[in-house]
Amino acid sequence: MTKITVRENHLFDNCTGIDDPINVHGTFQQVVAVSEDRRELTVRYMHRETAGFPSFAQGDEVEFSRKDTMLPVEHATGIVERIISGPTGDGGEVESLTDTVIRFREAVPEEVEANAYVVENITFTPEVEVRNCEFREIPTRGVLVTSRKPIVIENNAFYKLSMAPIYISCDANNWYESGRAEDVLIRNNKFYNCQGDGVIFINPVIEKASEERTVHKNIRIEENEIHYSEKNQELYALKDCRNVQIRENKENLTLR
Repeated sequence: MTKITVRENHLFDNCTGIDDPINVHGTFQQVVAVSEDRRELTVRYMHRETAGFPSFAQGDEVEFSRKDTMLPVEHATGIVERIISGPTGDGGEVESLTDTVIRFREAVPEEVEANAYVVENITFTPEVEVRNCEFREIPTRGVLVTSRKPIVIENNAFYKLSMAPIYISCDANNWYESGRAEDVLIRNNKFYNCQGDGVIFINPVIEKASEERTVHKNIRIEENEIHYSEKNQELYALKDCRNVQIRENKENLTLR
């Protein structure tokens, strides 16, 4: 089991120029070609800052998702048989730093089409735990995290962040940062005069929403303390998620 833990008195203070202090996510790659027997996919890194490293190996489990809804094909993942070509990560000559050709043990689902679907390696998706940390005057987000495994953000303090202190996304249109949240606990954190689209911002980047399913689910926001100074500020900006519980939070408005 993979787990990422950040806890016990870490201070992130005025991190100008280094982007989000904590950003945990996978990487979507776009399907650009499907072989006639549907056992080979050519997939492509779509953002220049993510290309160049190998992200699949024999035996890995791969999920297929629609770009426009960010929803996966239900009950159908693929197992990698072998990598035909792609980045190696060893600095040697390769045919492409962006494209990987994957052969699967079985044919991929019929609905998977070039340019309409993306793939994600879900083999090593981590649990994430951020506890007892302090974030001060950061020009970006504090914690940006997308993972289907349990996420716990607890007992942290956020002071005067310029964007959402906690942001859960999922995107195959810009950064291609992957991960559906399925078990999130945001508890006993303190927020002081933070800005952004929401103090807690859940916003998968999708072109259209499904009537039956959502990208994110099972989210608990409880026992947090939010101090804010803008009367119309949105505290909980939650989109395309279900089974959300918001309870026993303290919200304190102090106008400037």
